[in-house]
Amino acid sequence: MQNLNEKLKQAAEAWAIKKDYSRPAMPEVLALNKEYRAANPDQYPYNAAVKDFIVARAGVSPEYIEMLKTEIYLSQQDIENEIKEAKRVQMIAAGWRELNKEAIDEALKLGKKLQVSATATNDWATIKIDNVYKPHIFNGNYGLMKPRARSRGYYLHQFENAFCKLV
Repeated sequence: MQNLNEKLKQAAEAWAIKKDYSRPAMPEVLALNKEYRAANPDQYPYNAAVKDFIVARAGVSPEYIEMLKTEIYLSQQDIENEIKEAKRVQMIAAGWRELNKEAIDEALKLGKKLQVSATATNDWATIKIDNVYKPHIFNGNYGLMKPRARSRGYYLHQFENAFCKLV
């Protein structure tokens, strides 16, 4: 069985050929990252703190630290994706559906409003939304507006983790 140093060496060689930030992290690094999070539930899992934990736990050689940092970055993405997927499954089980163009088209067709639970982002702020909105299409862009509004709303592309119910 290969130890973590050998796997990091192979990953570094592959990384020299092609840098791929969309691939999943090494299962060993992902497991150690989860172990760190479980051991420190009250602390934010900064990459440097996770790195120190893994180096101390697995005895990573200094020449593979840079590759370990990349693997930690990838494992953080994997964990966040797992959390988002768990939230999606939970919301769908609770009777919500994903907010997308089809949901807006259906609401417009039925003349209904949407109860929305989402996070909206723009250049300088992130906003949690838990309200009823009316769907609209303006110049081909799908979006939501407050029920009595005539202008100014949210475009569909601004939402993350967006779910809705017809009301």
